[in-house]
Amino acid sequence: MANRSIDKYLSTGAVRGGEWDRRTNPYDESIKHRSVEQRYVDGKEWTETDVYEKLCRRIDEEGEADGCFSRTDLERRYERIDRLYESIRDDGYDPTKRYEGTDSRIASSLDQVCVSVGRDGELVFCGGGNHRLSIAKVLELDSIPVRVVVRHDRWQRRRDRIARGEETETSPHPDLRDVCSR
Repeated sequence: MANRSIDKYLSTGAVRGGEWDRRTNPYDESIKHRSVEQRYVDGKEWTETDVYEKLCRRIDEEGEADGCFSRTDLERRYERIDRLYESIRDDGYDPTKRYEGTDSRIASSLDQVCVSVGRDGELVFCGGGNHRLSIAKVLELDSIPVRVVVRHDRWQRRRDRIARGEETETSPHPDLRDVCSR
């Protein structure tokens, strides 16, 4: 699931109530994910993917799209993504690695795959690392590190009860590892 209403930088560490975790879209239906599947599962060239066509239109109409100002910029971007795919496929997912195209290790660490945790523990994608997440999915990696941005207040109350020993948890939810081991 995905929710773009949460700012992955300004909301980090927040606990929020409300319906934000119910207003999501399936991540696997996003244009970027579909395009990664088109590229690496279906074997299409980037120029044949849905996202490429959309970004070319935005460059033509608005002068910029995803940090690219020309089709040449866009082609370079997707060459870097191909190298990222090869690196993750060959060497595994390394969250500490400075991938080509990031300005610094700090920028790379801040731009990890970001999720929020909904009221029932559902992981909701909220930006950052679109291509890395999709590459991990098409490579069928068991898990990747993510940065938790926001937790729903109901979920946080549950984490607190578990941390205090008032509730036990037997499921292997990744957002409970730190409180279950206390």
